[in-house]
Amino acid sequence: MKITGSRNYIKFDFENGYVAKAEGEMLIGRKFIVYKETMKFWEV
Repeated sequence: MKITGSRNYIKFDFENGYVAKAEGEMLIGRKFIVYKETMKFWEV
């Protein structure tokens, strides 16, 4: 799994053709909070 993103969103690439993207907030210590209602899934 690859995890990429920026300060406002994070993208999970499951390397099996599926990708999830969600909005959230970056916290101290390389942690990220995801807003569950913003999660979107799609196939590549």
